[in-house]
Order: sequence, then C-alpha cells, then structure tokens
Amino acid sequence: QMSEQSSPSYDVIVIGSGLGGLTVASLAAQLRHKRVLVLERHFKAGGFTHSYRRKNHSWDVGLHYVGRMHRGASERALLDFVTDRKLRWKKTPEPYEKVIFPDFSFDVLGDPARFKADLVARFPSEDAAIERYLGDVKRATRWMLLHGIAGGTHPVGRAAIRAAGRLSRKLALASTSAYLDERFTDDRLKALLTAQWGNHGLPPSRSIFGVHAALVAHYLRGTHYPVGGASKIAEHAAAVIESRGGKCLASQDVKRILVERKRAVGVEAEHKTRGTTQYLAPAVISDAGAYNTYAHLLPDEHGAKRAEILRELVEQGSSMVVVYLGLNKD
Repeated sequence: QMSEQSSPSYDVIVIGSGLGGLTVASLAAQLRHKRVLVLERHFKAGGFTHSYRRKNHSWDVGLHYVGRMHRGASERALLDFVTDRKLRWKKTPEPYEKVIFPDFSFDVLGDPARFKADLVARFPSEDAAIERYLGDVKRATRWMLLHGIAGGTHPVGRAAIRAAGRLSRKLALASTSAYLDERFTDDRLKALLTAQWGNHGLPPSRSIFGVHAALVAHYLRGTHYPVGGASKIAEHAAAVIESRGGKCLASQDVKRILVERKRAVGVEAEHKTRGTTQYLAPAVISDAGAYNTYAHLLPDEHGAKRAEILRELVEQGSSMVVVYLGLNKD
C-alpha cells in the first residue's frame, strides 16, 4: 500500500529523533522559520534521552548526569534555546562523584578550586604536576573545540584555526596514559585522574589526552539533571518544533531517501499498520548515523562515497554493549 503526498508539506525532513536530530530541527524551526518533519522508527522519540520502566525499576538509557549546565555555560544556553527555556535543570548533590579504590577513596566536588585543593592535600608531592595538569586540560580541550570547528569551515578559515592551535596539537593527540606517565609518579593519582574513562568509553592506554581533557573540563563545575527525567529533553524540543508548524512522528521506519537529479527530495517510510508513505521536502537531514545513511538509505547510484565511508567506519569504529541492571539491595 503506497500513499504519496501531492506536494511538499514540510520544508525539512529530519530522519531520527536523537538529540542531534531534535536540536537541528528546533534550530531550523526557530532560526530559519522552517516547518520540520521529524521521523523516528522507535515508538518513542528521543534517542538516548529515553527513559523506561520494568516492574519496580526505571532507567534513563543514555543519561546519568550532565556537565556544564550551570548558568552562563554555552551548552546550557543552547539547550535552553532548543527547548524554549521550558526544560529545567537541578544541580546534583555534592559530591557528585565518589571514587573508591581498595586502599583509598576520593570525593569529587563540582568546584575547580576545591578539586585542585583536594588533590594537592591528598598528593602533596605532586603539587606542581597537578597545577600543570589542570592547565593542560584547558589547553587540550580548547584544541579539541577548535579542531571540531575547523572541520566545518572554509579551507582558508580551517588553515587559520589549525595554525592557531598547532602548539597544543601534540598535547591533545598524545595518549592519556603516556601523558600521565610522563608527568606523575604516583600510580594512585593516575588512577584517580582517569577514573571517569568509562564516560567516554576507552581506557587511558587507548584514548587521546584531548578526549580525556574534554571530559574532565565538562564536569569541573559539577553536574545537573533534567527535572522530570531525561525524556523531558525530547518532550520540550518536540513541542517547540510542533508549535512552529512541524511534526514529530514515531513508529516511522525510513527505508530510503528519495533522490531526483542528484538532490534529496524526500523519504519513504514504513509504518507497521499504516503501510508505506512518501514524505516530500526540499531538504533532508539524516540523524540515523553515517553507516545507516550510506549503507541503507541512499540509492546505490547516488552513494558515490559509500565504499570509502563504510571502509573508514569499519576500520575505525568500535562497538559497545549496554546492560541495564536492576538490584534488590542498595
């Protein structure tokens, strides 16, 4: 069964309702006054902002705490804008993290000055190295930011940005373990400083210092949690999109991107009970991931970069399994 809209009903179609898709849809609706259609194959929008229950247990599938949600942070300003300031944030209790090793423990507080003082008090012989480490965290984080910005700018601007950050490049691209081994002597301090590596997914021997530094910098001012749970992020973003003439539709499994004259003109989506529908729009944005987009959604004759991109993803990608565990004891 195939039904086709007679004319484009939307200005933009976004495939996938993860935080990236919802963000670009909200920005397009507010800043460019576009009517945006967001299509999600799951029965609920939100990607890793989902929350769900099983019997007496509840889980947020991707969110446990968020850094840089204090007033004045750029990330807070962005999410305030995306959700039309309807989303509220609550600072998590201090210490926001407690690191426990067999022979010692350490409370991590959301105050950079206190964090430094507590480290020096516990490891006084490493005072100078700790001071330098916190400065290096800032420098490596700044390089990571500039590197990300450079990738999306004009070649002339890209060259200028990368030239500005050339002195920090070697620092940011060094392995985390190599950086720590060169600057610290106490193995307990090295273990403490890298205790958060699970948040980005690679152990110190396999991560670059820039990624480690960006994570540390992200949490230096403590953590927050969205009032009402993680799913409120998607709920408020979707409300902004729909208030400006757009729509967020769940249970819509996009099967292919429609292409005419080398331009995307819409998508074909399948609903479990309503059959297949073609949605038309002059612009299509995929938030389904590069692999899914090139391997499954684009027609063969238009996927010129398919082999190159898939090869890069296979060679450089990594896998992760997440288990949600409910316990009957604290």
